Amino acid sequence: MISWILPKPFDDKKRLKLVSKANQFDRSILIIQDKKSINTKSILSASPLNGLEGKISLYAEGDNSERALETLKNICMECSFKNNDTFFAVFAKKTLLTSKYD
Repeated sequence: MISWILPKPFDDKKRLKLVSKANQFDRSILIIQDKKSINTKSILSASPLNGLEGKISLYAEGDNSERALETLKNICMECSFKNNDTFFAVFAKKTLLTSKYD
């Protein structure tokens, strides 16, 4: 299980991307917040993710659980916006990358 604080709330696009990626792994993967768990493999079950913010935890079991957790954490942590033609993205492990648009 890994935990962190989301940089910004979930939206439909991020939820769909998360569910799609979660379904590439064999085992169940849950997002846990305030003792509530959300199945990341079902679009309907993942509906409560919209607007979700704050501290969350990801839980996975199975052979490739570490890879699954890192992959889904990266999706959860994506936070991009355009500001003065600069793209900012916050990725897992709190690394800030900046690059100019072409």
